[in-house]
Amino acid sequence: MYRRFLFPLVMTLATSVHADPKIDSKKVIMDPAALPESVKADGGKRFDAGMKALQEREFERAYHEFRAAFVVVPSLATLGNLGLAELETQRYVDAATHLRDVIRLERQRAREAPQFMLDGYKRALEKVGRLKLIVQPSDATVRVDGAPLEETGAEEEWFGAPGEHRVRVERHGFLPFERMTLLQAGAVTTVEATLEPAGKSTPRLSSTSESKAPPRATAVRRISGEDESTEDPPPGLSTKTIVVGTGAAVTLTAGIVAAIYAVKAGNAEGRIEAETRRLEPSDSSYACGTRGCPALERAFDDRYSSGERASVALNVTIAAGLATAATFLLWPGEKRHRVTASCREPRLRVHPAGVSLEMSLP
Repeated sequence: MYRRFLFPLVMTLATSVHADPKIDSKKVIMDPAALPESVKADGGKRFDAGMKALQEREFERAYHEFRAAFVVVPSLATLGNLGLAELETQRYVDAATHLRDVIRLERQRAREAPQFMLDGYKRALEKVGRLKLIVQPSDATVRVDGAPLEETGAEEEWFGAPGEHRVRVERHGFLPFERMTLLQAGAVTTVEATLEPAGKSTPRLSSTSESKAPPRATAVRRISGEDESTEDPPPGLSTKTIVVGTGAAVTLTAGIVAAIYAVKAGNAEGRIEAETRRLEPSDSSYACGTRGCPALERAFDDRYSSGERASVALNVTIAAGLATAATFLLWPGEKRHRVTASCREPRLRVHPAGVSLEMSLP
């Protein structure tokens, strides 16, 4: 049962570790028939596996199969089915981006995308925030959450998860523009940024103030003519502290193990990318042969095995973390009692160090 819920999370983490995990829609090949037969055979095998997983509603497996198929044979059909798998696995930002690219490429060919892809694109738009950026100068560098955007303008939209995102526009010789923008699901937010030359900077107002600490009020009690402090002694380690500390240590250790295997899965993903780059259409000298592509298959096996182990470690991390949190919140702490005493004839005494409230106990 844990694989169904944790394996997608681990594979997402492993993909994010890799330096170039994104699918580039600009690499779409309109005529895959020109590719070598060995390349088409390997890509077709992955595509068929993705279609079978999609029909069996195993959307996570379909996502990884279509993604692997696109790396080998970047066809328009593979990109569209990848977008549908991303939609079903709640990767809404990627789904909206890839389905939009499919619709645009189909219109460039004077064709209309299938209706189920149009419906999927509408579903994805309802889950993401849409950002339009209109900047001047038009060649300024635009970054959203630190990632550069290649295209901006009134006709271009950037898809992001609902919530706040940092928008920064900069260009040499101009003052940078930066602000936090709130995106809402299904809504379009437009940001217009006009950069000003650096020589026209407006003076910045600054103010300085000095604040003095308020006088201290110290409560003392006088017993036999001597002042005695009423501060509580520091508590020692309780059973609750030991249990919570142990649980936190287990959670941290399991999390580190999960991260290690996630990194291994990410490295395997990198090997897949590196191996499949050799499958460029111009490189006719490369052929997998009748025995398939052993290096590529080993990379896929390493990625899935590392993902499985990272899932188990992540399962332990979540269980230990929940148990630790429950212990911290539900375990009753030690009760501390404060003794108060009534006093008569209180006197307020002011001295240079502060204010002292002197009380005489009966």
